[in-house]
Amino acid sequence: MASRKKRGISMDGILRQQAESQRRASSSRLLTHVDEEDDSTQAKQARGPALGVAQWGSGKIMHLDFNSEWQVIGPNSNKFKTQLGIIARNGHKVPLTYVEWIDMPENILEDIWKEVKDNTDAPDAYKSHCLRNIGKLWKNWKSRLKCDHYNNKTYVERIAFTPPRVVAEQWRTLVAYWGTEEAKATAEKNKTNRAQVSSVHRTGRTSFAIKREQMKKKGKRTDRISVFIETRSKPDGSIADPESVEIISQFHERLSQIPKEQQTEAVRDQVFTEVMGPDGHGYVRTYGHGPSPADLLRENSRLNYELVKEELSRLQSNYDDLQCKYTDLQRKYDEMYSFMQRYFDGFAAEIHTSASEQGSDASSTQHLQHVDADAETDDDL
Repeated sequence: MASRKKRGISMDGILRQQAESQRRASSSRLLTHVDEEDDSTQAKQARGPALGVAQWGSGKIMHLDFNSEWQVIGPNSNKFKTQLGIIARNGHKVPLTYVEWIDMPENILEDIWKEVKDNTDAPDAYKSHCLRNIGKLWKNWKSRLKCDHYNNKTYVERIAFTPPRVVAEQWRTLVAYWGTEEAKATAEKNKTNRAQVSSVHRTGRTSFAIKREQMKKKGKRTDRISVFIETRSKPDGSIADPESVEIISQFHERLSQIPKEQQTEAVRDQVFTEVMGPDGHGYVRTYGHGPSPADLLRENSRLNYELVKEELSRLQSNYDDLQCKYTDLQRKYDEMYSFMQRYFDGFAAEIHTSASEQGSDASSTQHLQHVDADAETDDDL
């Protein structure tokens, strides 16, 4: 795996830096205990089979199917997604004490991937996609913990109770970090961003990848507009919320200005972007966990390359056919020309011979006429 650019350090490191600054300023805070924590407790790696999927850790290999965006589909997709969630929530394997997923140490990521490889037939090409998925599940787990056990509670209430499935030392670090000005500013920014999300999908536990496969099997279009409408519709076909109704109305208004025969998937996706705006960092709307904007761009480029390659192959084949036909016609023309040349040469020779014979006959006739005339003259004398 390529080296990853670090954007930050662990929460413990941030808290130690702040504590050091506070000590220099001769001030104290309730979070001093965090400075004395042993880093080894945060990166403890537990071994043994994970819970969840019965066959996980048993030596039996789970088969995984993928779509073109490296999203897991097929009969094992939900079980595999559940198992990834269990890994992401295991603080001994994936510590919660890092600000961002990109800060997660390489050795932890390699251990995660090894566990996936030991229990599935996932190819190496899936590695980056798998780790990205776990990163999103890990981030969601932290968000859920904060919502359920931190927000709207006092410091004493927060520190007195460690949520289930959370390592106690890591929980104290989380509580301390979330109380910093840096974390509060980030939380406020995220809150503003979430407030701008007005249309929520209704897929439940069905992933967008599975929803796309279901639509394909039914012969439906799977461009982003079609998937957006499908995932916002109730079973009776009506749209679930007013915000989605307004967005879909804008889709239809713009599409009405484009002839149906020109509404390719690329054109409809462009309309989607015009209405919804560009995708955020690392996420492609209507695709769910898995592909990033860069992945989708690469995939579209690859598909376009394959289409161009296929078209060039078809044109080359047509050219070869035309070349073959031209060669065949040229051969037939040469044969016909040769035949006609021989025919006309023979015909000309016959005409020449006939003309010569006719000239000879005329000369003989004239000679006989002269002979006859001379004879008659002699008789008269």
